[in-house]
Formats: sequence, structure tokens, C-alpha cells
Amino acid sequence: AQRAPARPTPSQSPITAPRGAGITQGARLVAVDRIDPVPAEYSLMKDEISIGRGEDNDVVIPHASVSRQHARLMRRDGGFELMDLNSTNGSYVDDRQIRGSAFLSSGSQVRLGDIRFVLQL
Repeated sequence: AQRAPARPTPSQSPITAPRGAGITQGARLVAVDRIDPVPAEYSLMKDEISIGRGEDNDVVIPHASVSRQHARLMRRDGGFELMDLNSTNGSYVDDRQIRGSAFLSSGSQVRLGDIRFVLQL
């Protein structure tokens, strides 16, 4: 009997990524400013993604201006919908503070607290 080739485990992956980031279908949040300890980018691997400073989020942004439970991203119609979760410092899309939620497409600029990203699809 022939054996199927072994699939590499995540630790065997030839590409390394910061914690909270991974290899996906290409959707990612890319940091505009390099602020330590915030990673340069976050891959968006799920259809619904929690974002915040708390360790229990899918995307952990370790910065004081980001709330523990800051926002949620939901995959919608070829883009994403960003919902602010009553964060202290707000969520912004293309320099406009969102009330409730806003649709994001490739190239949308997102600011969560003081941290700015560009959505790449």
C-alpha cells in the first residue's frame, strides 16, 4: 500500500510569521507605522475575527491605545465588515470614525486606537 505524503505541521512551515499571523488566502492587515511590539502584519484566516489587546482575541494588538475587546472583522461580499465593540479610543475607516460598522475593501485604511493598518485582499 502506498502512503500519502505527510503534510507539514505548522511548526514545519518554511515561512515564519509573527504571533497572530499566518498564511492565508491573502487577506491581511498591514501596519502603516512600525510600532514595537505590534507585528508588521496580521493574516485574516477566519470568516469572523476578534481584534483587541486581550490575549483571547484572534488578532492581538499589544498596544495601550487598543481596547481589550476592540473590534470584530467579518468576511462579507469579497471584503470585510469592521464592527467597533464600544472601544475606548474608537475604530476608524479611511479617517472616519465608525459608529456601528463599516464595509472594508482592499486598500481601506483602518485605525484602531493609535495603530494604523491597510487592508490587503
